[in-house]
Amino acid sequence: MIRVALSILSLLLGLSAAFGCSGGTAREVECSFGDEHVLGTARGRFDAIRAFTLGGSPAAVFSSSEGTYVQRLSAVGEASGAPLRLGPACPSGLDAASLEDGGAVIACRRPPLPHEGKTGAQSVIFLEADLTIRERRAFGDVGAGSRGITVVEYPAGQAAVAYFDAEKRAVFLAEVTRGEPIEPRIVSRDGPTPAPPALFVDGDRLLLTWAETITDPSTHTLIGEVLVSDLAGAPRRFASVLYDDAQPRLLRDDRGLVLAYRDENPAGSRVGLFVDRLDSRLNRANEPTRVGRSDAASGVSLFPCAGGLYSVAAHTYGRREMLVGIARLDANLTSIAGERQVYRAGARYEHGVGLCVDNAALVLVADRARDSTGEATVKAMTLRCQR
Repeated sequence: MIRVALSILSLLLGLSAAFGCSGGTAREVECSFGDEHVLGTARGRFDAIRAFTLGGSPAAVFSSSEGTYVQRLSAVGEASGAPLRLGPACPSGLDAASLEDGGAVIACRRPPLPHEGKTGAQSVIFLEADLTIRERRAFGDVGAGSRGITVVEYPAGQAAVAYFDAEKRAVFLAEVTRGEPIEPRIVSRDGPTPAPPALFVDGDRLLLTWAETITDPSTHTLIGEVLVSDLAGAPRRFASVLYDDAQPRLLRDDRGLVLAYRDENPAGSRVGLFVDRLDSRLNRANEPTRVGRSDAASGVSLFPCAGGLYSVAAHTYGRREMLVGIARLDANLTSIAGERQVYRAGARYEHGVGLCVDNAALVLVADRARDSTGEATVKAMTLRCQR
């Protein structure tokens, strides 16, 4: 059974502030980590973690073999009150979004349990601001190899969900409206194989981005594209990629839309995180800029904060270790603080996400145990940088 620590302060063992990430000349800026707070432990590893706001305060949702839990947090990452168990684990996909009324919506996908035959389950759970369940909606099956789910509030008080179905080789979009049936529809193109998508609400329009790939039969090389769509017409091509797990993400800062994705560019290089701006018509503004590394299956978390952008991403370090790198970008998408790292000798930090709280980055990380019977930990800390 998962053990949740309600108020555990520990030394910042293994936390280092390292300069010199790729993608621009870093300007030395003083940044400092706050105290580390353990939120919970699990056997082996965590499937996913997400950070969001609930009732105006930060919160975390995390999935492991013990189940899926929601935990309220203080502004500095301490657990606040008892966690809520939502149900079984969500190993095929987990996401969370805040609602205008102070509540939140959680999206979960899991493969079939032994008694369910060939079908799994995907569900959307609406939470009240006081951490009670308002509504739980289940829909569709989860076929073998299907992974990833994304959820946003759209329109107000309702939700939109998108996901990748491996058996149908398609990206689906579904609107979740109270009292109405959930009817997913295909939004990806025929031909190429798509990957898990990401939704973003930009004003009154719903945007969707995903990557898709084909293999050149003559050269057996991968040909990939990152696409972005307002769901009103054909998707727009944003970039060509050489990597089959680009995991694009959309966000907005004071200067407009930003799209981030992962790529092995140039070929044979380490997987990097690339960013560029979009205009109102979803056209790319410039050449994408490499701003850091991100090669973990968990992808990258990006969010505006304190007049800039933060990226939080797990990546490999050496042959067996993994760390979480945190980069801060200015309005020109240039690094202004190098890469700060959450690292411990011998550790494998598989997950890293973040949220802006009081002009600081609230960072959540989860490591993986050395073996399936060992103990994995999810913890939170703040990173505050001078402007």
